[in-house]
Amino acid sequence: MAVTIRRKRKNGPWFVFVTFQGKRRSYSAGSKEPAIRLQKVLQGELALGKAGFMDTKAIATPIFRDVRMR
Repeated sequence: MAVTIRRKRKNGPWFVFVTFQGKRRSYSAGSKEPAIRLQKVLQGELALGKAGFMDTKAIATPIFRDVRMR
């Protein structure tokens, strides 16, 4: 479980990266101060066992096997 902040580019926006149970998510925070606040909130959520923000509904895309069968 890790929550880190960094920039992807030198002068770009700040991002918060969350790694939890082998899954990784990133959230754009804009400037550094909101990124730090978001980092603290997400660390607290993970410590309490509330990892609902890690669940994202994947768009149902057909895989090759399904497309080939049609």
